[in-house]
Amino acid sequence: MDPIGIVLGVASALSWGGSDFAGGLASRAIGSFTTATITQVIGFAALSVVTFVAAESTPDQAEMAWSLAAGVGGAIASASLYRALAVGEMSLVAPLTGAVGAGVPVLASFALGERVGPLQATGIGCALGAVVVVSLGSRTGPTSWRVLPLAAAAGLGFAFFYVAMDRATAVSGHLWLPLLMARGSAAGVFVVLAAVTRAASLGAASRFLPLLVIVGLTDLGGSLFFMLANASGPLSIAVVLSSLYPVTTALLAWLVLRERLGRPQLARPWLPPRRGRLQRRPGRRPRRTASRSSTSSGRGRRCR
Repeated sequence: MDPIGIVLGVASALSWGGSDFAGGLASRAIGSFTTATITQVIGFAALSVVTFVAAESTPDQAEMAWSLAAGVGGAIASASLYRALAVGEMSLVAPLTGAVGAGVPVLASFALGERVGPLQATGIGCALGAVVVVSLGSRTGPTSWRVLPLAAAAGLGFAFFYVAMDRATAVSGHLWLPLLMARGSAAGVFVVLAAVTRAASLGAASRFLPLLVIVGLTDLGGSLFFMLANASGPLSIAVVLSSLYPVTTALLAWLVLRERLGRPQLARPWLPPRRGRLQRRPGRRPRRTASRSSTSSGRGRRCR
């Protein structure tokens, strides 16, 4: 992969990481289903305008099938991810989702005959290890264990999205039409479910419309950067670079929400130190100890 492809893969990780963080905030405010529905529709509307201007040729049946299937996988992934981000810690959910979402497509690409050099294979291993390490330092309380199935479902959904979009673009070389069809099928799934279940709260969402627009556009940007990176090199490298997005999400959760990151997650000297035994706990008065003079004179007793 050329340097431009690497930059595009990292840009995808930054865009998706910011989208997941903002989507997690929105999910906690208005619900995960409402967030996923509105953001998918926003992304589809923006992508429709760009695709119309691009005026690509008519897609064939194989491209349509792979693109529509990728959208369904992306819908499952988005719904599971936003739900997990709403009820769990972002610094745990995002790395677990990224690890599953990256590992499965890499194995699939190798099974389909893709070959990479020793240096590229080393880079893939290091990047996958980094995503896993980010998840090791998270706390595993009752809430964390509850979100593990949701994080796994999101990761598998994203893994299928990666592979299906790679197959769709390999058929005809289109860029915008596969994205449009995938986003259209995902938005269609959410709109139908919203109409049937009436679970989406549009009235409450209107107050958070700017945040939802940011989520929809950054999620779309992540998909676009991933496809451009995939067009510049092997699928395995594009997937691994794009799957570094949990680092962005975990950092934003630490900086903005003050979620505690363990040392394996971010071994940096500027992490806040652990609370030591000698640090005063809030709301507790320090114990009084006898002075040296009173102890020596026998009038006081040493406090334990």
